[in-house]
Amino acid sequence: MPTIPGYRICITVSIITIALCNEFLRNAGDDQIAKFTESEQADIRHYRAEARFIRALAYYHALDLFRNIPFVTENDPVGSFLPPRYTGTQVFEYIESELKDIDTDLLDRNACEYGRACKQAAYTLLAKLYLNAKIYTGNEHWTDCITYCKEVIKRVILLKMIMRSFSMLIMTNVPMKSFSHCR
Repeated sequence: MPTIPGYRICITVSIITIALCNEFLRNAGDDQIAKFTESEQADIRHYRAEARFIRALAYYHALDLFRNIPFVTENDPVGSFLPPRYTGTQVFEYIESELKDIDTDLLDRNACEYGRACKQAAYTLLAKLYLNAKIYTGNEHWTDCITYCKEVIKRVILLKMIMRSFSMLIMTNVPMKSFSHCR
């Protein structure tokens, strides 16, 4: 590991983030959430998907900086446990499968509050992962990168069109004298 202090901070933050996400996931399994209402269970499933996204993002940063890293999930024991070291290819495959697996449980960008992980965030991370796949695994994933970039762009353009239509609707249905106090 490089001796530059910033690297130590980066790996420490990644490890802490992964540990916190794992702890949340240990406590938000289907058995633990069974006592909640259906609506609350649906919300918790979305939160669980977001925790998995954040963990995948932390693994992505660790992969990008260090390649071969210790690997733990919520299924590993807590305490004195020496995790296996995964290669760059193994971490890449894990991040890819994790992001694809949570796609149905993540909310769309316009269905969740600002700051929450959404489908578009996962697509963006997949696009970044595929963009650098040659470095991480030795294999190119250009087509996959383009596919997920197009997904992100398509959803952003759709959102802009909806917002533009909404603003035009407001401007045509509000008399100008309503804005006289703005002068």
